[in-house]
Amino acid sequence: MKTIEEGKAYLRANFEKGCKCPCCDGSVKLYKRKLNSGMALFLIGLYKLTKEANNGSYVSVVFFSNKEIMAKMNINTASLDYSVLKHFNLIDPRASEIGKKDSGHWSITWKGLDFVEKNTTLVPKHVFLYNNKRQGFSDETITIKEALGEKFDFDELMKG
Repeated sequence: MKTIEEGKAYLRANFEKGCKCPCCDGSVKLYKRKLNSGMALFLIGLYKLTKEANNGSYVSVVFFSNKEIMAKMNINTASLDYSVLKHFNLIDPRASEIGKKDSGHWSITWKGLDFVEKNTTLVPKHVFLYNNKRQGFSDETITIKEALGEKFDFDELMKG
């Protein structure tokens, strides 16, 4: 390739399956991320903690490593990829200090509240990410119960 425009055209044609950038040799890929059971568990936990601490507050993710708090919420696991929920507009990160990636504090959005409380509200099943930026959503939608899957009982998780 001789021009930047040729490089851009190559990336646009190949980033869905993944390729190397002809300019910088970096990896380029569009990721399809599913709203999975771990994310749904994290969202329910954040919902419960936020509700307990007066809606609208930010909760530190450190709480999710505390076994006592996890037991109180009837959750024995949490997703390590919870931050993907921000791309679904279900959680919102608190602004971080200068030079830090994030503050580690999260708040559930109104859309997230609606998704958990009404449990029939549909959100996209997948988000498409490139370079940690949302590129779009799948047409297929999902409820929180569907995201939890067969191994988790929504009604049991919401007790307490």
